[in-house]
Amino acid sequence: MVIKKDIIFDKEKMRLRLQPINLKNVLKPKIEIYKNHIEAKIKRLYIFPLLPKEYPTMLEYGYLRNLLSSYMNVDISLHLDRLKDEKAIALIHTDLTNIKAELLTTGETSPKYSKLKLEYDSLSKLKDLISARKTHAYFLTLSIAVKGRTYKEAEETLGKIESALQAMNFKLIKGYYRVWAIFKSTLPMMDRNIPYYKGRFVHTDVITASFPFISEFAGVLGEDMILYGINDINSTPVFVDRFYLPSQNMLIFGKTGSGKSYFEKLTILRAYNVNPDVMIYAIDPLSENAGTFKALGGININLWQGKHVINPLELRGEEVANKVRSVIAMLETLFQMNGEEMALLDVILNQLYRENEHPIMEDLIERCAKEEKLKRVSMVLEIFKKGSLAFLNRKTNFKMEKDIVNFDLGDVPDNLLAFFMTMIIDYIYAHIKMKKYEDRKKLVYVDEVHHLWSHERAAEMLSWMARHTRHFQTGLTLLTQSANDAFLNKYTRAIMENTEMHLLLYHDYISEDVRKFYKFVPQEERYITIRHNAKEAGYSVGLLRLGVVKVPIRIYASEEEDKFIA
Repeated sequence: MVIKKDIIFDKEKMRLRLQPINLKNVLKPKIEIYKNHIEAKIKRLYIFPLLPKEYPTMLEYGYLRNLLSSYMNVDISLHLDRLKDEKAIALIHTDLTNIKAELLTTGETSPKYSKLKLEYDSLSKLKDLISARKTHAYFLTLSIAVKGRTYKEAEETLGKIESALQAMNFKLIKGYYRVWAIFKSTLPMMDRNIPYYKGRFVHTDVITASFPFISEFAGVLGEDMILYGINDINSTPVFVDRFYLPSQNMLIFGKTGSGKSYFEKLTILRAYNVNPDVMIYAIDPLSENAGTFKALGGININLWQGKHVINPLELRGEEVANKVRSVIAMLETLFQMNGEEMALLDVILNQLYRENEHPIMEDLIERCAKEEKLKRVSMVLEIFKKGSLAFLNRKTNFKMEKDIVNFDLGDVPDNLLAFFMTMIIDYIYAHIKMKKYEDRKKLVYVDEVHHLWSHERAAEMLSWMARHTRHFQTGLTLLTQSANDAFLNKYTRAIMENTEMHLLLYHDYISEDVRKFYKFVPQEERYITIRHNAKEAGYSVGLLRLGVVKVPIRIYASEEEDKFIA
């Protein structure tokens, strides 16, 4: 660039004339580019660009967060190019052909052979996953710029970054003679053109793992993690894989309109998207889930005088003692029994199961009628023979062949809801315990659980099941309108104490029991007692408790998720 002229003496014409001056010959350059680093003169920065040459076979979720520190000046850039599934499969097929040819010419004792074999197996598995639409392929370009005020400071920081990445089994290159191109790729210019470097072919899980801004408390990151919300303090996403927790269960509390049921459906959708093999069952007293389950390819079962019938007494492989306890819990939701009646009913049920593996309610009524001290019980049980529950006086007439099932109880009268909910929980629990499902993960949702908690025997049964579901890779989610409901008896309190994950949405009142249990500070209590209009704001707010940590979160759904759920 020429911006001024200098005066020189022209000997031929014996006079003075103006000659242009090139500033490059006068001004000191602002940036000097060396073989392996850049020196920014004005900012007095030394910059060492860095590229990964090879990635490790396994990556921890959030692995890049270890490079982001307040005492290290580092820029990290992630460029993602999504490939169409068809193109990705074609590229993998080409690579598989080349690797197979190389395997044929490489001896099995060669170290190179085992590396090629591992790569071949990994690509084959990835091809199958992409074909099944369970993952997608990307080209990932990860570039790093390490900075320092002095050459020594930048070099020391570079050493720390290299050590951290090499500890994760990355192999690195310093990009000799390409430092300017690598540095430019870390700037917000969408420029990733680095000579002789095309990036890394990766799948969806690697992209998720590469996201660096993860809340420190969320130490439950795994292959089935889903987004629960955005940290309302620092705007970082909060991911949770409940199957990594000691207790895989969850409690959700919130007044009507706080977003409780919406969050239930949102987590169902996200869990299915992350793991399409997951088994999902829901008890739906308010008929809110039908659309979501139908859209996921599941079924909705209406048990109120419909075509589907569950025999309350049916044994489905469980131990008789456990079944007897469940039956007593079911009946206790319909009428109160004294201790003597419960003990006698226990004896009658055990005798009944010894003589008949598939009894129906009429069989139980006949046995009770013969026992003088169970006359009152037999009279009450007539509801199953001549009353509004007579349609249950037969054998179960369906099998749960679908893996996504919603039990719609919207038509069930309120006074019978607790009975139906207890019966279905017993049915689901027997189903998830089956040996053929032992390797599959399951989610069970129970809405309006206060209907069960108000009955001590039903609460006891639910508490017992909540302690054992983790043995069958099952996460149990219980939803109700207020955390105050959870202190009705010792069994509901046991569920509270043994559940790792709690979500508290809007409450208009916090009892002293709740305040002491959660050890609320004033800011936390205020966060859930200030009414929030989710429809106007476009998101819900809640306090997520994970172990001893409580984090305020905003709960968002994408436009596509919202349409799917609605």
